[in-house]
Amino acid sequence: ALPAAIDVGSIVLISTTNITTGVGTVDITSGFDSTYDNYLIILQGIINATDDAILEMQVHSSAGSPDTTTGAYRHAADGRRDNGDSRATNSNSSNTLRLGNQVCGNETFEVLEGEIFIHNANSTSKRKIINYHIGSLQSDSAVCHITGSAQYTNQVAITGVRFLMTAGNITGGKIKLYGVS
Repeated sequence: ALPAAIDVGSIVLISTTNITTGVGTVDITSGFDSTYDNYLIILQGIINATDDAILEMQVHSSAGSPDTTTGAYRHAADGRRDNGDSRATNSNSSNTLRLGNQVCGNETFEVLEGEIFIHNANSTSKRKIINYHIGSLQSDSAVCHITGSAQYTNQVAITGVRFLMTAGNITGGKIKLYGVS
């Protein structure tokens, strides 16, 4: 056990969004406030309607709800399929944060799971760093993973997030938002 003098912080569940029918976007805007500066988002069993689509994220802020400005996002990520194929992706000027370069299938077992950590969400003097780790299963039973970091380039507070696919709807899954102190 850790000594009592070490503050390990806490993680508090703020909301759970259940996706049970096809939707083009999933917006989570409740729960982003001055209570927490850091947020953890857990993606569970995300399924899409269109084969070979990629999950993306945008943030809500005073710059846009969500901010779809070209250049608002920069990212660098590396990943692999279980056969060794590279799944790297990067952009220095985008209107979305691409959460990987592995395509998601639309079969029931072809799910996407992952964690996203947003740092300093309330800061108006710092650009935001967003770290993520995503895993998925594909139709040929391949396991894929991607680990990356992104930057939201506007120096405004983040007030929410939006998830969308590069094609089609999100048809299933659960998204949990946690505040981290």
